[in-house]
Amino acid sequence: MTALEERATSAEARAEAAEAREAARTRSDRATELIDEAAGQEVEFTALERAGLLAAMPVNEAGGTDEAAFTTTVTSEVAAKKKAAGAGTVRGFGGSTLGVVEAADETLAAIDRRLGIQKGA
Repeated sequence: MTALEERATSAEARAEAAEAREAARTRSDRATELIDEAAGQEVEFTALERAGLLAAMPVNEAGGTDEAAFTTTVTSEVAAKKKAAGAGTVRGFGGSTLGVVEAADETLAAIDRRLGIQKGA
């Protein structure tokens, strides 16, 4: 192999590597867009969660992102985060994780006697 052939082979290898990096970057950018679309304003993923989702990104036969499968994965993760944050549970007025305790009906006279308060004193 001549020096010229070696240079050509080396240039082809660099071009293929650059194309592979560009394709990976394009897949990653599209996957990030899909994550942002699915999460919306309701859920925020940490950097570690985003990295995990990107690492699990399915690739189709053409080498691109399998958007349908990835959207399903991200949507299920969004639902899991919402549930973990308490979505779908009653909070505030009326929401309680404690059982209801019924207080005995007490009259004001009984309360006065218990506290030692005498009328007209």
